[in-house]
Amino acid sequence: MPYIGIRNQIDYIITKLENIKSFQNCRSYCLADIGSDHNLVLANVKFSPTKTKRMKSLPKTYDVGRFNDSNIVEAFKARIGGAFEPLLQLPDTDVDELRKKFRDTTNNISEEIVGFKRSRQVKGLPEEVCKACEQRRKARILMMNNPSDCNKKSYTKLNKAVKYEVKKWKKKILDTEVEEMELAHAKNNSHELFKKVKKLSGERDKMQPAVKNKDGILKTAPADVLKCWEVHFSVHLNTQFPRDENALLTIPDPQPTDNPSEPFTIEEVETAIKLLKNNKACGWDKIAAETLKAGGQPMRQLLLKIINAAWSEGVTPEDWSKGLITPVFKKGDKLDPSNYRAITLLSIPGKFFCRMVLMRIQGTIENHLTEEQCRFRSCRGTTDAVFVLRQIIEKARERRIPIHLNFVDFKAAFDTIWREAL
Repeated sequence: MPYIGIRNQIDYIITKLENIKSFQNCRSYCLADIGSDHNLVLANVKFSPTKTKRMKSLPKTYDVGRFNDSNIVEAFKARIGGAFEPLLQLPDTDVDELRKKFRDTTNNISEEIVGFKRSRQVKGLPEEVCKACEQRRKARILMMNNPSDCNKKSYTKLNKAVKYEVKKWKKKILDTEVEEMELAHAKNNSHELFKKVKKLSGERDKMQPAVKNKDGILKTAPADVLKCWEVHFSVHLNTQFPRDENALLTIPDPQPTDNPSEPFTIEEVETAIKLLKNNKACGWDKIAAETLKAGGQPMRQLLLKIINAAWSEGVTPEDWSKGLITPVFKKGDKLDPSNYRAITLLSIPGKFFCRMVLMRIQGTIENHLTEEQCRFRSCRGTTDAVFVLRQIIEKARERRIPIHLNFVDFKAAFDTIWREAL
């Protein structure tokens, strides 16, 4: 404890002994207003830190939210129509080349019309609060030069006033965010609602800068970390289990359809585009569902041209088969890759093509599904299955009939599907 009238110096720069010569001209600035009983410590540091490569992040996405403006949509349609006109006249012999021109042209026009998405910056303190902070700074300097009771009381009073104003300003911002959340809930906009909830809760999903390899050794270098993820997912997504090949023989042959190999029509494209969901993460080609919807008739015609070329040749464009694998943490040790779930962000035009193929084969698939199969079927959601299960339990309890429930949770079920059988 210091003696009366004596203050202890409690502000230091902590470093290793071998780096102590790198710090020069260390000083404590007692007049700096930092809102604390500590003093600001500055020093000249001379050393060359080791340069480390930053890990690659997801590609920038376009600000597709601007397509809510009708003027932006009209400008986008006009630019797309002029740029796609020559592409519609090209022969559809090379699907990959036609798809590449479609991707590059769409991205260039999207960058020109809507630009990239930017994070919203919170506005600074109001002008009256800034003035109060300046007055508090001057009062603090006066108190440090002449620590009389009058100067101390003046500084304490201004300090309390500044903290009160800042607290009131933060509350005002919070009330605005809550009002926007209530408005999103009233409009049934769950995307915007949970986005603001996540923002207010302070949760940030960041990829771990370090990870353990299969031998349990910690890796921190970006190249080694990416290699560990590559090894883990290459094994995880290509795991083979014993399968009964004879089970395929029990599946009856599908009934012939009316249009097994006929080209797709523009009506099918219109229907599939309406079924695309907004606010979904795009693939590595950066083309979002909102972009396809805002492109108008020229974009639909070029999409139809590419899809019919791929359908007739029986070859899917290579880029539509690529995806960005994003690890999502489940539970356990965050440094263990096996505790993460792989989410693959596929190309939106590729999903669009799959949707059109699904519309063609939906009738045939329905004939092979059991009555108990729910989810991913029209009028057969999981809500219906839960309702049926609850009714069975209630009737069994009323009649005092014993009932047994068996819940099975398959580990990594979607990642180990027998896709050849599908």
